[in-house]
Amino acid sequence: GARVEAQLESVVGRFAHQFDPKRKASLWGGFAMDGDRVEQQRVIKAFGASPRMAAFLGTGSGKSATSIGAFTTAHDKGEVKKGVFVVPTAVQAQFAGEMQQFTEPGRYRWQTGEGLDHEGRLEALRNPDVHMAVLTHQSVRDTVAKAMADHFGREPQKMQREFLQADDDTRAAWVRKALEANRIDPAFLYIDEAHQVTARTEGEGESMLSAVMHALAHPKNSTHVLAGTATPHKNDTSEMLS
Repeated sequence: GARVEAQLESVVGRFAHQFDPKRKASLWGGFAMDGDRVEQQRVIKAFGASPRMAAFLGTGSGKSATSIGAFTTAHDKGEVKKGVFVVPTAVQAQFAGEMQQFTEPGRYRWQTGEGLDHEGRLEALRNPDVHMAVLTHQSVRDTVAKAMADHFGREPQKMQREFLQADDDTRAAWVRKALEANRIDPAFLYIDEAHQVTARTEGEGESMLSAVMHALAHPKNSTHVLAGTATPHKNDTSEMLS
């Protein structure tokens, strides 16, 4: 009995910091991406060779596990230190559960943006002890926009107007300066349900969400970019190209 308790104590200490007693935890043993999961494996291998890509995977095909695997593979190679996972609000908590499910216990730390204010989100992005930060599309848009307005001393609405009028390189440079001012380095970026951040050549015009995400995905701000969606084409082909 004492030996079993000692062994459990040594194991639990590795992942207790990520355990939430209010949520159900599912741990998969011997998880491997072969057989039925070979498509996810191929995406991860392709991403290793070309770390700026989109993965058009169907609903229920394992986009979450694929994105986590893409990050941990790059992290294990020493290519990245931080992963930023930008997801819909409805799956923010789910992503944390999948990180617990699919990663080696105790090896990685993650944090979601649930309950965090602007400063809390900035801390999650800069903290080197947090390997994976999970934030919503809207919270990333708002955090980056406020960081720019604060850094450049602009009123939020004026900053947004100037940002939307700027070209892609200028936008990326402004985001880089704002992030550097907050000690946030370029990182791995995964955009879940990426069709929500596309822009059309014709129609309603570019949104602040789309503009911020594209600037964040620029090489100045993200060393690795993976966009995942089952719906790359909503209205016209220009969205796929965006």
